[in-house]
Amino acid sequence: MENKNKDNKDLEVRGIPTQAVFSEGNTVFLKKNNVISLETGMEDEEWFPVNFQWIPVMELRKNLLQQSNS
Repeated sequence: MENKNKDNKDLEVRGIPTQAVFSEGNTVFLKKNNVISLETGMEDEEWFPVNFQWIPVMELRKNLLQQSNS
């Protein structure tokens, strides 16, 4: 039990790593971390598309059922 509390305290100090994400149309973008502009020397936002495809929930369910029955 003591070890579990220590892990929780470590998590509070370190935080949980995350990435900024947004979608536009059918494309999902991730933000690159700590990009410094050579011109200004300040941090710039740089976004890049990821290989991701939106699938309707019903289509996903149907595909999963077909895979589990195979």
